Amino acid sequence: MDRRVNRDGHPTRTHHGGVAFLVREGVHYEDKPDVATSAVAPNDDTTECSAIKIHDPRLAKPVTILNVYVPPIRAVDGQDQRFDPNFLPTTSDTFVLGDFNAHSPTWDPNSPEDPSGEELDDCAILGDLVVLNDGSPTRVSSRGIATAPDIS
Repeated sequence: MDRRVNRDGHPTRTHHGGVAFLVREGVHYEDKPDVATSAVAPNDDTTECSAIKIHDPRLAKPVTILNVYVPPIRAVDGQDQRFDPNFLPTTSDTFVLGDFNAHSPTWDPNSPEDPSGEELDDCAILGDLVVLNDGSPTRVSSRGIATAPDIS
């Protein structure tokens, strides 16, 4: 089966980062850099986004998918976390997903809520967004700790 890789983002100093879509050959899609750019706060120089719009005759209307990577920012990195979920689109034809490095009982019942998770959860509630995660872990650390920092 043929697939295309659609990448965006840039590597960070810790060799993390970048977002990508794997799109099946024959699926009609278009890059939406305007959606990706508008989903990031102007002062945020660490969050990475990529967006595509899927055109499929089986759908009532095209669907936009926004892929987000919010790298973990720690005090030792010398940076502040500038991700602002209020810039995420909340239209009914948009799916927002990615590695947000945020924890909330809404999607991660096994980890304590952190400020990023609380803010993202509040934004989802106010934007009438539905979290698709079922509480299953999406990551297991090298120490065997299971968490869910990835959200759909």
